[in-house]
Amino acid sequence: MHGKLAYKENSISSKKVEDLASLHDLIIDSAKNGYTLTLSSFNNFVRKKLGIKGSLYKPAYESWMNPKTDSTIGRLEPNLKHITDYLLVEDRQVDIDPIVVDVLRRLNKDLADVNFIGNSAEKMTKEAYTIQANRVLESYTAVQPIYAEDRLVQEWLKRTTPNSPNTWELIKASAFYFDKHRTQLTLAFLVAGKELCYNKGHG
Repeated sequence: MHGKLAYKENSISSKKVEDLASLHDLIIDSAKNGYTLTLSSFNNFVRKKLGIKGSLYKPAYESWMNPKTDSTIGRLEPNLKHITDYLLVEDRQVDIDPIVVDVLRRLNKDLADVNFIGNSAEKMTKEAYTIQANRVLESYTAVQPIYAEDRLVQEWLKRTTPNSPNTWELIKASAFYFDKHRTQLTLAFLVAGKELCYNKGHG
């Protein structure tokens, strides 16, 4: 349900998604804390707290990942304003917002420059590594989306709560990790640890 709700909200940090994640944490600890959650209580929470009536619809990206639907037959229509749907169909014959394409391509280019700095930090003394890591962090932080005035990009830049990363920061952290730093975990988490942990905790 958590994944479907996040898809419906087009956010991994909306209030409803956070509320459901908090309930999950309570359920995990319920045995040692001596309380139970009945099915009727859960259904009441879903209806009243989350405002969900009926079943949540299946995310389109799941149908694209299903090997049984390896053609357009059986695939759900992607929501191209949802980042997961967009990334899955990027290389396919789908009408995609050219601004989103440009933003993500520029992100890859900018992160390549950041990674160039990071690569030189692989074989250094501890002191030199610290200096170089700070350079990487400074360059990484400076990477911001082009077309910041675009409506969708503005949505990516919105922060739903004061302490949570916005969508742009999560996309950037994932791209940074995926590109080079799966083999340089220390540097990856020094630079984008908060966002990577947030992605993991809400994935």
